[in-house]
Amino acid sequence: MARYELVTAPTSEPVTVAQMRAQIRQDAAIMIDDTLVTSLIVSCTRLVEDYIGYRLMTQTWRQWLDDDEVDYVISLGYPLAPLQSVSSVKFYDEDDSATTATASTYYTLTQSRTSKVALKSSNTWPTVTNGREFNFCAVEAVVGFGSDRDAISEAEFFIAQGAIKSLVYYLYASRGNFDSQRLVIPGAVNVAIIPPEIKAQLDPIKPWRLY
Repeated sequence: MARYELVTAPTSEPVTVAQMRAQIRQDAAIMIDDTLVTSLIVSCTRLVEDYIGYRLMTQTWRQWLDDDEVDYVISLGYPLAPLQSVSSVKFYDEDDSATTATASTYYTLTQSRTSKVALKSSNTWPTVTNGREFNFCAVEAVVGFGSDRDAISEAEFFIAQGAIKSLVYYLYASRGNFDSQRLVIPGAVNVAIIPPEIKAQLDPIKPWRLY
């Protein structure tokens, strides 16, 4: 099963403290809760990203695959979406030495939210002597809609941005006064922090899988 490692975190979040001050109708000169609001923005952004299956701001991730998971097409799962570019595809031996695939031997599919790395015709992945069985292949990729929130034009980003604002506002306004019936999934031990109304905002951009 693929495993994911954050290599470079985003340098900014999709929502600013100033935007949240306007959302909660707080005077710009009142900064007493800025630290709390900043923390809520970060946590709510991660919650929204996990729910919709996208990363919003530019960041770099590494996907690890075992030997038996590598084929001529490598599917890049969440959080490697939306894919901007693949930085490298590396294969490791048992001494932790890496062999990097030549970029001209493969291509990437970035047109859809489900991205792939595929070998070109008549090419193969590098041959690795004593290749290790686990964490054999590492695909490093840059993902996200962009690094400048004001320059992003994708509708998915604006919908997610609005939902983050709603969720931050909800958690800020409900401090210490949560309705446990709305936050707990019936029959489950985990807590559903995103209320149904905000999930409804996000459902139009959430990729649904049919099995």
